[in-house]
Amino acid sequence: MRIAAARSPLAKRIAIAPTALALTMVLSSHARAQAGNAVKCDGQIISDIQVQTRPPYYPRHGKWWESPIGIISSLHTNTKPGVVRRFLLVETGQPCDDRRRSESERLLRAQPFIASASVNAYDDGNGGVIIVAQTTDELTTILNGGTSPTSPYLASVTLGEGNFKGDAKYVSAHWAHGKYRDYWGASYTDYQFLGKPWHLDLQALRGDAGISNWLVGAEHRFLTDEQRFAWRGVILDHQDIYSFRRTNDTSAVIDFSRKFADIGGVVRLGQPGRLSLFGMSISSEDNTPALPPELTPGVPYDSLMQRLNRHKNARLNLLWGIRSIDFVRVERFDALTAAQDMSAGFQFGALLGRSLEALGSTDDDIFLSSNIYAGAGNKRTFAYLQATMEGRNSYTEDKWDGVIGSAHLSMYQRLMGSHTLVASIDWAGIWNQRVPVQLPLGELDGGVRGYHSSPDAGNIRFVSRLEDRWYLGRLRDQADIGMAVFADAGRVWKGDAPLGYGDTTPLKYGAGLGVLVAVPPGSKVTYRLDIARALSPDLRARWQFRVSFTNSNRFGYREPRDVRSGRELVTPNSVFNWP
Repeated sequence: MRIAAARSPLAKRIAIAPTALALTMVLSSHARAQAGNAVKCDGQIISDIQVQTRPPYYPRHGKWWESPIGIISSLHTNTKPGVVRRFLLVETGQPCDDRRRSESERLLRAQPFIASASVNAYDDGNGGVIIVAQTTDELTTILNGGTSPTSPYLASVTLGEGNFKGDAKYVSAHWAHGKYRDYWGASYTDYQFLGKPWHLDLQALRGDAGISNWLVGAEHRFLTDEQRFAWRGVILDHQDIYSFRRTNDTSAVIDFSRKFADIGGVVRLGQPGRLSLFGMSISSEDNTPALPPELTPGVPYDSLMQRLNRHKNARLNLLWGIRSIDFVRVERFDALTAAQDMSAGFQFGALLGRSLEALGSTDDDIFLSSNIYAGAGNKRTFAYLQATMEGRNSYTEDKWDGVIGSAHLSMYQRLMGSHTLVASIDWAGIWNQRVPVQLPLGELDGGVRGYHSSPDAGNIRFVSRLEDRWYLGRLRDQADIGMAVFADAGRVWKGDAPLGYGDTTPLKYGAGLGVLVAVPPGSKVTYRLDIARALSPDLRARWQFRVSFTNSNRFGYREPRDVRSGRELVTPNSVFNWP
């Protein structure tokens, strides 16, 4: 008598994985065979569009079970072909345009759940073409944790999925230990809301005492020059604890609440690649300082609250921009091996807002924000500059305040072999601030590495970085591996910080090593383990160990978090990234 052992659903799913993966490869080859030879889009009629999606790992060498991480592919749900199809800018029955084909490929690469993508045209044998779009997914399982040297040793946990059921939906839940109460939060993003390339964002967080956040937003981002319109509507309520610090002194802690709502849109005028944007929005922002849950002894809270008094603005905003941009496809710049699209050309954007009492504003002012970008280069050498400035002119007090500026200059140089040299200069400044923000010397994503524990902070910061990244190769076809050697230099100036909080420092130096890993091979996401050493005398900074990741899916400088937190919420990173 034979006894058949029952198989679990997981075992069944793993068992059919080789068949499913092999079928994907067969279908991909069959599609190309049906399509014929690759050709350039040159006005031929598109007779068919075919889409093949692949998991993060598929059989490259040997059997799938010989790849330990490959087991994850058996649990992974591929991006659905319909999701990929909705990002394409080409249609059956239309003439094949090479710009729209290449833009379709770039849009697919820009999605956070897709590691690589290609969109090619093949001869259909009847004078037309077949478009074949192929994508490889990222590993989108979210599993993050934090530890503490004291009890409770597990400090935080985040669980989620970045491409839930292959439907282009991000879902996650978060928990963290707090001093007064624990943090609980959840996030949801639909990258194709209502079957369109629209985003729906839902966020909620109940944090420690004095900390909470919720957001509801829907938007159609300006993703490509081929689209005519972009729009957004958002409402949020954010409350957090902020601090001002200086060397050899106690930090001044304050609670600050920000409520914001905005609705508007922009329209494209001109041809793709050489265009202008015009738009309008209505926004409301209400900023209110409050005492923290636990007062810091010796801090003159009356004076601090008066400096950061309540501001309520309701404005009608005009948006305008000009753009002349082409894209250069590169590799081994911000990612170890993945393709990345760099913007070559020039663009300028501006926002002008006027407060209106009829909309509920208690401030009488105008608000101005501008952003400029210029980039040039090729597949081996590229440099770009991006700068942003904003400020508010109060008619009541006849002065400018809330002035925040930043600039970033970056250069990439592919050297011989597998080396890439990356150099950058960052500057940021705040004057007559209206929200509680300070610029630490060791800010994680904008400061000097090695100085995260330093108490040095001010209202102006300058940082230069030089890094040599070395791609070492693939580890058993499971991951891309690399190393980095870096050196930083920077300083801060006290400026006009509230109540004299802040410091002016000499130039301080830091250096270190980094280990870089991309999983799976070709992923746009690069995980880093950096070990940095503070080389200049400092009250607290010595060694810094940091695990982080970068994602090259969307090119463009993103300001450090401390600078972004000081800006008015209506300010776009760029009109051409609006919203």
